[in-house]
Amino acid sequence: QRCVSQGRKLWFAHATTLIETRMYRSLAHLIEGWSKNIYLGALRSFPEEPVLRGLVPLLLAAPLLFWLLPPVGLAWSLSGAALPDGLAAAAVVATTLSAVFWMLVCYGMKIPPWYGLGFPLGAAVVLFIAARSLVRGRRAVEWKGRTYRVD
Repeated sequence: QRCVSQGRKLWFAHATTLIETRMYRSLAHLIEGWSKNIYLGALRSFPEEPVLRGLVPLLLAAPLLFWLLPPVGLAWSLSGAALPDGLAAAAVVATTLSAVFWMLVCYGMKIPPWYGLGFPLGAAVVLFIAARSLVRGRRAVEWKGRTYRVD
């Protein structure tokens, strides 16, 4: 695809078959990397908005709970515990739709679609990372043996 701006040509290419990146080589590295970035990055998203900055913990947790609570409710009901009327059926529908969604995401990313069935585990891990990031707060950022001051 070509774009011409002020007499200069700029070319765009969809290069997914030509390049790939790997930021982290293990789950431990991923947890460390995201723990230093999620909370501070979310705060920087709202530099002049104190109310939204105060809501950052909720904004980090809510989407993850959205993915996590239906399968937890479903597991709870399958264990024989009673759920309020209609909640077990809602948990089945929400969990099924979530699994289909994540399987389609996996398919689109060219990874085995059945990985999408692990979405509750993924949501739990990201919730853990977000909580870890919140606990770290604004203290100095440590990464690969170096410490950075956060203004």
